[in-house]
Amino acid sequence: MNVLLLISLGLTAITGLLCMLMLARMGALQTLAQDLREQLERQALLLSDMIQADQHIQARINQLSIDVIHREVYKGPEDRYQLAIKAAADGEDLKGLMQTHGLSTDEASLILSLHGHPEKTATTRQNQAVAS
Repeated sequence: MNVLLLISLGLTAITGLLCMLMLARMGALQTLAQDLREQLERQALLLSDMIQADQHIQARINQLSIDVIHREVYKGPEDRYQLAIKAAADGEDLKGLMQTHGLSTDEASLILSLHGHPEKTATTRQNQAVAS
């Protein structure tokens, strides 16, 4: 009977030891699972940021594509700047460039100074100096 008691105590001790090992492993697994959840949340945030950046880049690419298309359209003979340059070379004055071609004062002045007749450009500068 003593032998049976010793065997049952031994089995109980072994079972208790195995339960303790399993409990320790479960704690380690829970910690690991929590760490993995946190990593997954961080990666989800990073992925969200990357998606937003990608959308921003795609929108910018689309805008640049539109700009390129507009530039191609304006390269033709109907470009208002080209028409303004031709008009300045033909002798149109500052106000005429502004009204006819929809230019700002600075744009019209620049076109006149670069492409206008020298005597008309000097007159335009004098008129601007007087107006200021």
